[in-house]
Amino acid sequence: MSGSGDDTVQVWNPAAASAAIEEEPEGHSKNVNALVTFVDPATGEPRVACGSADGKVHIYDPVAGGAALVVLEGHTAEVKALTAFQDPATGERPAI
Repeated sequence: MSGSGDDTVQVWNPAAASAAIEEEPEGHSKNVNALVTFVDPATGEPRVACGSADGKVHIYDPVAGGAALVVLEGHTAEVKALTAFQDPATGERPAI
């Protein structure tokens, strides 16, 4: 996956001969600065969180693409970094 100053997130298939774009999730209005992948603990499905210069974090299904499953708001400035980690108190994953 890659995030860009053109306000897009792209999912690439490096196994394809041309490294073609597989999906292009929608919804960012500013530069995409940060990406992190994780497994949704409720469904076991892969997810990607994308931090943007608009102060929002979008959560996508990297396989299906399309609109964000969830948009997290609250920052008053751009999101520059993300990480997914195991909650030390509960052992649950992920906390973003």
